[in-house]
Amino acid sequence: MLIAFLATKHTRTLPPSPQARYGLRHQWRFLLTNRPFCFYVLAKIFMFLSQSCVQGSLLFFAFYVLGSDEGILQAFGIGYTVGSVLTLPLWNLFISRFLGKRRAFMISALGLGVVFLSWMLAGPEETLAGLYIRFFLLGIFSAGSQVSASAMLPDIMEYDRERTGVNQEGLYAAAFSVVEKVANTIGPVFVGGLLGLTGFIASKGDVRPEQPAAALVAIQLAVSVVPFLLTIIAAWCISKYDLTPATDSSKQTGE
Repeated sequence: MLIAFLATKHTRTLPPSPQARYGLRHQWRFLLTNRPFCFYVLAKIFMFLSQSCVQGSLLFFAFYVLGSDEGILQAFGIGYTVGSVLTLPLWNLFISRFLGKRRAFMISALGLGVVFLSWMLAGPEETLAGLYIRFFLLGIFSAGSQVSASAMLPDIMEYDRERTGVNQEGLYAAAFSVVEKVANTIGPVFVGGLLGLTGFIASKGDVRPEQPAAALVAIQLAVSVVPFLLTIIAAWCISKYDLTPATDSSKQTGE
């Protein structure tokens, strides 16, 4: 936090908007009439849902499908972190010089989906190397989606400022934060409901009861097919995001 403060204390600031105060109804109107923001938020919602579904069911998958234990979290932490950290500078380079933000997000979303779908092929014979490779790839594509999405939000704020004449970066940052929290909460709730419907038996202490076949199928779908479909939808949503540096503002507003 101190580094962030020192690095930005001389940053140029914008003057207050002439219309500094407006109610909740106007805030909703600003958000819902901002077409790039709507598609952006939809894409991020489905991305958050896909990742939270996997995170909410990963331990169940390890216990009842892979025949593993909590050690899978170590593989996840190391593989995911290394993949993310090593490729962050590369994503920044590719986005700025070759891919652009929207295309990079689509590639990242589809890459995540393919890796999620590969869990359908996993079983008790899965090797430790296979786990690390999957988590490493998840880190790579997750970094790409985060970098590209983070770069889109300031563009959306600038577009809104030109469109409305109001400086309301805080509104968009807050709306995005709310969406992130809600979507990350819905994922585990969905997994819990799915397991409940398929007859999942909760463990007592260290004893892991034998699960019905339907519950095992649900666990495998929750870490593979379901997040795969969600990332496909996210990629489709961001394909409708047409805000670029060369975009004419009148085109976006339909004038």
